[in-house]
Amino acid sequence: MKRNKGFTLIELLVVIAIIALLIAILLPSLARARELSKRTVCSTRLKSMGTAAGMYTHDNAGKWMITGHANVTFVDDAIINWP
Repeated sequence: MKRNKGFTLIELLVVIAIIALLIAILLPSLARARELSKRTVCSTRLKSMGTAAGMYTHDNAGKWMITGHANVTFVDDAIINWP
């Protein structure tokens, strides 16, 4: 009599349990890696905005960009009369 070679139910459940355990171990490290990548993107964007503001100031005789505040007066590099 020939016997079918295959996985038993117990073996299948053990494999599923091991996979679930590995996923549970890896998820926190993946979340941490995602957070670190978001921080890197944010710091790169902030650096780019700072560089752009510096280039604008350099090209416009040391005057800073006007940010839309009506009560701000710009004199050289100093901001006076801040509301």
